[in-house]
Amino acid sequence: MNHSALAVSLVGLLVFHGIAVGFIVGDSAVGNVANGAETTAGEFTETFSDSDTAASVAASSVFETSEQIIATPPSPDAEFEVVSVSSDVPAGGIGNVSVTIENTGEDATNAVVSLQSLSGDFSFGQSPNTSRFVGEWNVGEVRTIEVQARMSRTADTTEYPVRATITYEDSGGNSSRSSPLTFGVAPDGEQRFSLSGVDGDLQAGESGTISGTITNEGPQSATDAVLTFGSNGNHDVIPRQSQYVLGSLDSDESESFELPVAVNSTAEPGQRQVPLVVEYYDQNMNPVQSQELTAQIDIDDERDDFEVVSSSTELQVGSTGIVSVTLENADADASEATVNLRSLSSGITFGHTANATQFVGEWDEGEERTITLNATASNQTNARSYPFQATVSYDDADGDQTRAGPFIVGVTPQPKQSFIVTNTSSTLRVGDEGTVTTVVTNQGPQNVSNAVVSLVTHSQNSNPQETEVAIGSLSVGESTTVSVPVETTDSAEPGQRQFSFVVEYDDESGNAGQSETLDTQVAVAPQRDEFIVERVNATIDVGSTGTVTLNVTNNRDTVVRNINAKTFVDDPLSTSTSDAYIARLQPGESAQIAFDVSVNADASDGQYPLSIDFEYETASDDSKLSQTYEIPVTATTEGDDGILPVLGVTVGLGALFALLGAGWVRMKQ
Repeated sequence: MNHSALAVSLVGLLVFHGIAVGFIVGDSAVGNVANGAETTAGEFTETFSDSDTAASVAASSVFETSEQIIATPPSPDAEFEVVSVSSDVPAGGIGNVSVTIENTGEDATNAVVSLQSLSGDFSFGQSPNTSRFVGEWNVGEVRTIEVQARMSRTADTTEYPVRATITYEDSGGNSSRSSPLTFGVAPDGEQRFSLSGVDGDLQAGESGTISGTITNEGPQSATDAVLTFGSNGNHDVIPRQSQYVLGSLDSDESESFELPVAVNSTAEPGQRQVPLVVEYYDQNMNPVQSQELTAQIDIDDERDDFEVVSSSTELQVGSTGIVSVTLENADADASEATVNLRSLSSGITFGHTANATQFVGEWDEGEERTITLNATASNQTNARSYPFQATVSYDDADGDQTRAGPFIVGVTPQPKQSFIVTNTSSTLRVGDEGTVTTVVTNQGPQNVSNAVVSLVTHSQNSNPQETEVAIGSLSVGESTTVSVPVETTDSAEPGQRQFSFVVEYDDESGNAGQSETLDTQVAVAPQRDEFIVERVNATIDVGSTGTVTLNVTNNRDTVVRNINAKTFVDDPLSTSTSDAYIARLQPGESAQIAFDVSVNADASDGQYPLSIDFEYETASDDSKLSQTYEIPVTATTEGDDGILPVLGVTVGLGALFALLGAGWVRMKQ
């Protein structure tokens, strides 16, 4: 792209995806640009994220942005050319992009190549921008820049535009910048896997396997591939093993698998869909996950002397709760019966073991019994179905030890107790005390009691006066407002600060729990004067003593107490009472204080400063010293007695002229 220097007071032309927008420029052009803009009048010194696609911006007739940037022209000698581009980035995956650039202009040092993606489907990691340091780059040399990039799953086979800009120092040590170089990056085809030969001889309440073959359809190899169950699995089919190792698969290579599963005892016979996912490392050793592959399997009906009727739990993720299983004696003469429940997942245990047994005793045919046990779900569990194996051991009619089962039971713990904080506000101000107020809401799934909200700050300049607020019981969906007093130090900066809250509580089973950290943003206002000091009377005759009366107003948002005022004066002022006391001032409340001040006889008319500061206590009993306030005291020369004789003479002459005038009128008559 050809660029020209911007002249003073010229009208530049900004070309933005086919839309021409004019703007006035001075020594440097000032304008507003949206993401991905290109200019014919110069290149911009800031790079912005591609939050708007080219299509959406081009469709708009209004040129808007929230940031102002400055355009600077590229150097005329900064000439570079893109020689070649290569890429192995697949759609929906991560790969490398290599761009080879030739320096066709002048020798360069400290060269840096900056790349910017102009499409939301193509990025460098999590950002549309990246850069690489090149260093020395002589004219005629070519350099290859290799960066890691990512394509979204929605990417198609078209080329995606990338803009390159080179900044460097020329032989004279001057900073130079090239014109933008735009090139395209085309994604490889999306990595695909296929599933074939699926088989599963499964029966309700039994364990079994799902087998089949996974084929890597390419285009890349898959390293250290494992087969796992998808997140939206069928609740009737419960994994007994988290993954199956496939190993490394080249393109078009296949590998068979066998996944052990258990089938819920309450599952109805029929066909089920089981989602499977291939997790692997691509050729750049980036972790990648395939799209879900669906396995179709059949479930047959179960037959046993005992049957699982139902299962339930009060168990929550990250907590302890009850697991209940109800079984029915369908066709057995059972005595001395015991039921063993075994967790088939490490995420849920009975204390520190996977097994728990409960004695039942006599168990008549047709009778139902419910086994209730305490279990613990770790913080790593999810709100999905976890398999348990139930086994009934008993003595039959002949007194022989008999075993029924195992039966597979699915138990789904409730999600972890969740809270949110909303509508956070504050009266915080630099150098002052204030409050942080927020609304805490219990999002469930359980009601809680004995709840306490704790405040955690992330700044040394914020000092909570209290860190805990008891809120008691909070039902699901219920909210409560919490206010915490916080002091902000004088060294703090105004602006947004992050505060965090943690809720500690007892769940419905009486187990203690703690929420995740609940982060929120809190505004801190700039510092302001602690007091407003106004003159009520501050005029004194030269050579005399008078009273200076001041009105003092509490300008803080909190009460202040034990306010000791101290004055300081310099010649020609002096004072015999330099201290004053105010017991208490509410926010916005005022009180008057007075000082006897003398002005030397040789002083001139004018204003002289009286300095005053205040030592006081805050609402949290902290002792503080205010800033120093300068109050002008007006000194005047005594002159009222000299004016009176003049007025007397004036009044007398006026009366005399009035009498003479009256006499002259009479003589005329």
